[in-house]
Amino acid sequence: MTQGKKICLVAAAIIFVCYIGERFINVFVDTTRELALFEAIAFSLCTLIVYLLLVYSQEPYYGILIAALGFRMMPPDIRWMVNSESMAAGVVYYVVQKSALLIFAFAILRLYKYQDKDKLITPLSIIAVLVLMPFINDVSAVISDYLLLFTGKMYASYFACFILAAIAEIVLLFLASQTTKQGAIFICDFQIIALVLNIARRVLAIAIMTVRDTHVSKSYYVWIAIFAFFTVAFALMKKKRTNELPEEVEEVAVEDLD
Repeated sequence: MTQGKKICLVAAAIIFVCYIGERFINVFVDTTRELALFEAIAFSLCTLIVYLLLVYSQEPYYGILIAALGFRMMPPDIRWMVNSESMAAGVVYYVVQKSALLIFAFAILRLYKYQDKDKLITPLSIIAVLVLMPFINDVSAVISDYLLLFTGKMYASYFACFILAAIAEIVLLFLASQTTKQGAIFICDFQIIALVLNIARRVLAIAIMTVRDTHVSKSYYVWIAIFAFFTVAFALMKKKRTNELPEEVEEVAVEDLD
């Protein structure tokens, strides 16, 4: 563990604590104006701290990986709660959310130049994990609302979301199979972390609803099954690509056979 990796680990811990903490607060604590403002300030400061830690670390691979997580997860989306208590604070928090996208993108650009030339993460790999799933989630939300309005049934809406999410994961698996070795490992590492977090989120939701004796939608179990399947798929893809020989070694081996 180099100093840079330790700093990245601290940054990742801050992201996970904010992500999980927001879920717990939302479920177990009644919303008040003071709590909403406190969360908005705390999450905004944590976003800035994570950015500064990553830039200071000068750790290329793990820095870019954690910056990508920050891009997708920081600050937690609590604008609806802040808006309900203070419209002005909601506007400020919205600006912070959009600014976070810029500073984490800048952090990725800063850290990109510290990579070894023989272990470059391809730009396409980074763009794919940053853009593809949010794009699919937005499309899923629109199609889900339309199907619910058109059919009046949740099953069609859920099914569309399941299919679109699976397609996005398959596209990422395909990119991991075609891109460079380091780019593939990056995609797999990011997706494994994201999928495990999503599994944990659903399991926590099921546990809370079970304790409160409220209805648990079967869609939660389907999501867990989908996430678990693709977690295994990305782990296998990472193992396959990690065990590949470097290109120059493969070329030498071919020449020796000739």
